[in-house]
Amino acid sequence: MLLRCVVSGLAFCFVFFSTLPVTHAATATATASAKVVSPLQTWVISPLRFGRVHPGNDGGVIKIHPQSNRRHFGGTTYPLRGWRGHRASFFVKGEKLRAYTINLPSEVYITKRFGAGLPMLVTNFQAYSKNKKEVGTVGVLNRLGIDLFFVGGDLVLTSAASPGFYTANIDVVVAYQ
Repeated sequence: MLLRCVVSGLAFCFVFFSTLPVTHAATATATASAKVVSPLQTWVISPLRFGRVHPGNDGGVIKIHPQSNRRHFGGTTYPLRGWRGHRASFFVKGEKLRAYTINLPSEVYITKRFGAGLPMLVTNFQAYSKNKKEVGTVGVLNRLGIDLFFVGGDLVLTSAASPGFYTANIDVVVAYQ
């Protein structure tokens, strides 16, 4: 559409409509796509165990390191011969060369399996990815799409702990980054 005004004494405006075809248009076609990846799968290989211990007079903390089965004792806790502690082990399978997040609880309470006994706190959970080779919350799947990760934590052992076997479930969630 063209609007033209001519001024010479009086104002005249003329409106011209163009009926010419549009010649400067173009079209393009895009595609939509998605790649569906295998869901992450994880299996427990071995549970987190703090081993056989005696709480001593003041209790203390037993730490299991996630990158080794090393135990550290604080306070007046003492290791006993026989049943040794070890980190939890998990197998993960998914899309090759992808990173994934390991979500651990902040704390759980272990309770005596049979008989009366006060619950004890397990806290400071940490994970170690074998492929990534560091403690943290991220693992990496290798060229085959697998990884192992290990979980350690701290058991706060009270001096009032009664003898017996204590357990708890530790919910571990893995998700692609």
